[in-house]
This record gives sequence, C-alpha cells and structure tokens, in this order.
Amino acid sequence: MWLCIYETITTTKLAKTLGITKGAVSQITYKLLKKNLIDKTPSTENNNEVLIALTDKGRIVYSYHQNMHNKMMERIDSIICDLSDEGKTALLQIVQVIDESLDDL
Repeated sequence: MWLCIYETITTTKLAKTLGITKGAVSQITYKLLKKNLIDKTPSTENNNEVLIALTDKGRIVYSYHQNMHNKMMERIDSIICDLSDEGKTALLQIVQVIDESLDDL
C-alpha cells in the first residue's frame, strides 16, 4: 500500500512507516525485484539512500489485490449485517479471543 501512496519512497522511510527494520525491507524488496514488481534507484539527494517505486506490473498486482480485498470486505459486511445482535456479540467475543491469542505468540 505504501508504495502506491508515494510515487517513490526510501527504504528508511518505508521501514519506519511499516515499523520494521531496514534489513526486513531489504529482504522484501529483493523478492519484489525478482518478480519485477518494484524498481530501485539511487536517491539523487542522498547517495546512501535507495528509492523504491512500483513498476507497471506492480501497480497491476496492487490493483488486483485491492479489488480482492474490497470484495472480501463487502462479503464480510454483508454477513455481519445479517447477524442478530446476539450473533454480533458472539462474533466479537470470538475475534477478541483470537486477537488475544495472537498477542501471546
């Protein structure tokens, strides 16, 4: 998502925005480069920085992903709207248990 918001973004800014290390960004960008989803170019402002941008193929994949995400959210919204108040309460309790369990990992 962040690569679509910005025309280009530095690896440092991307790491800070996502709350991950620059090393993690490096690993991710390596995989995306191999798939021709991003381009990396040296920054003209700072020789120590690299700019990352989506390729045309990357934008297509991002758009496809967004469409799938939107359709999934519409389906979830439709299901939740059809639930009774008791069903919504039970669903919320289930999600809270899952969330708490994930925190314990």
